[in-house]
Amino acid sequence: MFRGGSHFREIIKHYSIQEGFKLKIIKNERKMITYKCEAEGYLWRVHGSPTFDRVTYMLKTLRNMHTCLSVTRNRDANSVWLGKKLEAFIKENPDANIKVLGSVILR
Repeated sequence: MFRGGSHFREIIKHYSIQEGFKLKIIKNERKMITYKCEAEGYLWRVHGSPTFDRVTYMLKTLRNMHTCLSVTRNRDANSVWLGKKLEAFIKENPDANIKVLGSVILR
């Protein structure tokens, strides 16, 4: 279960960056969110929609067969994503050096 549509999108985006592939949005509406692998011919696909309370989202379909080559540049790994990923760590460890930050990013 996800706290809402934006939480669902955030988790899927993080997963695609972590696994090294780009997402293509198929549907991005209130009633459903569907992504697939941007590479042609690959079956990876995820679909989520709101539950009966219309607040929380549920993962309805996950075709987790992902075999395309990983990418080294992903437009979703931008400064906003990086800031969200590092914010809590930097607050707890303000004197952390760049090597430590790099290892946090790769988690």
